Amino acid sequence: MVVFYRCSILALLIWAAVGAYCWATFALPPEGKVIGATRHQAQLDIPRPPNLRADLTTLGQSDLWGRTLSAAPVAAAASAPLETWTRIAVVREGKSAYVLLSGPKGELKPFSAGDTLPDGGKLTKVSPEEIVVRPVSGKPQTYRLLN
Repeated sequence: MVVFYRCSILALLIWAAVGAYCWATFALPPEGKVIGATRHQAQLDIPRPPNLRADLTTLGQSDLWGRTLSAAPVAAAASAPLETWTRIAVVREGKSAYVLLSGPKGELKPFSAGDTLPDGGKLTKVSPEEIVVRPVSGKPQTYRLLN
């Protein structure tokens, strides 16, 4: 136990001596001298995300695992009840986001915030978490997405 205390005291004395030496020899750089890196760090180029529209079109047309897609219907016209649009995906490219809808004939169309939907409603908000649709008659409807 005595050896432990002696080693601890020796470590504290060395620590204090190094601190005193650094404090005594520290000097500020001369006035007007700029201290900085001599070489600039290279800026890494962030790759642009790929355009996913072609891939999403292929996904929308495929029959995954032998069953039909069960996406929630987004909008249906009151005058034409057979026309039902279904949500395929929400895509975010950079700062913009759009929702990919599939029509009754299988065509895929992207819609972003502010676009008018086929039933006359307006898409007011598109984000990866939710979609807000304002139907022609009625208050806005929010569709929350489960990820």
